Amino acid sequence: MPSHAVHRHLAFEPGHLFDLVADVERYPEFVPWWVAATVARREGDVYYTRQVVGLPMMRHEFHSKTELLRPNSIRVTSTEHPFKSLQMLWTFDRAEIGGCDVNLVIDFELASSRFGMLAGIVSGEGIRRLIGAFETRARHTCADFSAAAMETHPVAVEPVPELQTEEHHMVRKACARKVIHRSIMHHDMEPQTASA
Repeated sequence: MPSHAVHRHLAFEPGHLFDLVADVERYPEFVPWWVAATVARREGDVYYTRQVVGLPMMRHEFHSKTELLRPNSIRVTSTEHPFKSLQMLWTFDRAEIGGCDVNLVIDFELASSRFGMLAGIVSGEGIRRLIGAFETRARHTCADFSAAAMETHPVAVEPVPELQTEEHHMVRKACARKVIHRSIMHHDMEPQTASA
């Protein structure tokens, strides 16, 4: 069964990132390839979701079970078509240097090779883009994000996939303007050295 893992250090609180990942019904707003996500029922810290992923001309629906262990981990599993087996584990650990160490591990087996498009979504490059999407969302929603945090703990931003909506581009532009504005303010506040 193919297994893929990615690690990222992000300059946000673990609880904030946990909430972003747990809110599956908002995925279609910012996560690449997610077309729809609806929670069918909830049982305490467990919920069951109908999800639709894919490209405009090719979509696949699947049902999943999500277990929340706030604020440390989120486990998503499915044994329904088009998967024989799907296991996703998110972990969120407060880093000693500040921010959060995020890990995502995915193990999956498809019911048929004709669902190869799904393999691209839950494989190495796909999950790096997933985390990149959550990082962009965190920048947009976390009020205490600052340029200073970026300078202290730089993090890479994944390229935006072509299939993302106009909102993705608006979010990224807004984040860029915010960082530039704060950098200019920081520069203007620095004491000026008198010239001889």
